[in-house]
Amino acid sequence: SDAHIYMMEGKEAMVEVMLYLVPLFPVSTTIRYCRSVARGIVSAAREKSINMLIMGYSKPKSAAARISHGFRLGSTIDPVIERAPCDVVIFKDAPHTTYRRILVPVAGGPNSSFALEIASILLDREEGEIVLFTVDTGGKKIDLKQFIEVHCETLGLGRDRLRSKVTLSDDVVHAILKESRDYDLLVIGITNRSFMYRAVRASIPETIALSIERPLVMVKSSGRVGSVMKRFI
Repeated sequence: SDAHIYMMEGKEAMVEVMLYLVPLFPVSTTIRYCRSVARGIVSAAREKSINMLIMGYSKPKSAAARISHGFRLGSTIDPVIERAPCDVVIFKDAPHTTYRRILVPVAGGPNSSFALEIASILLDREEGEIVLFTVDTGGKKIDLKQFIEVHCETLGLGRDRLRSKVTLSDDVVHAILKESRDYDLLVIGITNRSFMYRAVRASIPETIALSIERPLVMVKSSGRVGSVMKRFI
């Protein structure tokens, strides 16, 4: 019954966004009143059969408070990553629509493919370059050449727009952070592991998100067959 008291700020923000976006493509809106922001986002995604959820992320000011409550990236982002029934794309300090040099760490699996797909959309088509990066720790190796061949045609990228790089290191996080300094954007897949697992042990993408000073995009694939993004481009 008190929802209307708190809705005005959200309505004002939506009106401002719609004034900019409506001339570009169709936009619809929804506001819901929930005890948990994450629960409201996930329930809306389920009810509306959303294909992709796009969010912004700002690093919490107090790391101690965040960890004490069992969250790594925050009380909204963590539950959404675990429970969202669709693809998730999270932007951190990434204000531009295109980037010239994009680094995509590759570990294999659907999140790596989805990260490359998002990178291809954000790439400057005239001068842009995507570098697929893997850290060799002495374990199982990824065939980056095959990975590139499989995705070049699917994503409509010229072979000259993609190259690979491998570095030897025992510290994956340090290697990725060091390499990312030379790029305009880092796009990385984020773990599908449960919230309880992540509360005990931070994943590589989460550790990077809390440390990196460069623009960052984190992605989680829903695992559905086929490309969701390409249907809308």
